[in-house]
Amino acid sequence: MTSYFRGDNLAENVFRANRDSIIKWLKNLTEDYEIWAPARERFEILEEPEKISLEYENTIIPPKEIVFPQTEKLMEFNISNNEVRATLPESRKKVIFGIRPCDARAIRILDIVFRGDYEDPYYTTRKNGTVLVVLTCNEYCEEGFCNATGGSPGDSDSADILMTKLDDESFQIEFLTEKGRELGFDDFEAAEKVEPELPEPEYTKNLENADGWLSYKFVSPEWDKFARKCISCGICTFLCPTCHCFDITDTKNRRIRTWDSCQFSEYTVHTSSHNPRPEKVHRVRNRVLHKFLYFKERNNELMCVGCGRCVRLCPEGIDIREIVESMED
Repeated sequence: MTSYFRGDNLAENVFRANRDSIIKWLKNLTEDYEIWAPARERFEILEEPEKISLEYENTIIPPKEIVFPQTEKLMEFNISNNEVRATLPESRKKVIFGIRPCDARAIRILDIVFRGDYEDPYYTTRKNGTVLVVLTCNEYCEEGFCNATGGSPGDSDSADILMTKLDDESFQIEFLTEKGRELGFDDFEAAEKVEPELPEPEYTKNLENADGWLSYKFVSPEWDKFARKCISCGICTFLCPTCHCFDITDTKNRRIRTWDSCQFSEYTVHTSSHNPRPEKVHRVRNRVLHKFLYFKERNNELMCVGCGRCVRLCPEGIDIREIVESMED
């Protein structure tokens, strides 16, 4: 694969492309990369680049499952000869194409979790060699509030390549990292960078400093008010791009890791049968404080990226923004 750039300055690596040239680019990339792209409710491996969607709002299921699957096998046991074998996933270069800025930022947060003090080899094997081609948003998605949590519809912070729709016919493509530059394509036309206008948000409150008031709201009647509405279905956590709780189960000959939820009553039950979060109110409180207080205390960053999925898809209409706002004096 050949490419051209106008120098070593990454900021100058800006190109213009139309849909046909993007499709040709993706076809070229399939020779060396596994391409994941938005398809209906989730990201799937791209089989036919001609059918790629460049107009979607956002998937229901976040693309975190590409690097952190909902279910995965960790080990296999051979009881007859007492062998234990780790089953690491196949290492293959991947492109997550068309990922929105909030979900790209979420994967960077998962990096903090799985590649921090302890490096998870299963996550790392999937993440290594993964290139994020971020598609900026021309408007805020329904209930999206990335602006309130430190992001924006045009956020390039976690992108290897940034794509911005300029008009019905063309896209601006910026190669921002060395990993992204490896995907360069000669059919793209070098161009001067255009700064598109960002859409105006409907939700304007800044929640980046919510830890300041949540830190002394561990006890508050507001928690009970919102917990009474919760049915503990776990949708808010399963569809969150940054939630990463999991359970590990041993079967006859294998060890399995599956997503879990802090909203389930069994989640914190000890082997002694003691449960430090026995009531629903304790679990609702823990989820909110983890997003806006605990994670920031440890990592200087919110764990909420404002994608809005938990607000849009909660069957009881619980809005995490309302919970956080209600705690402010």
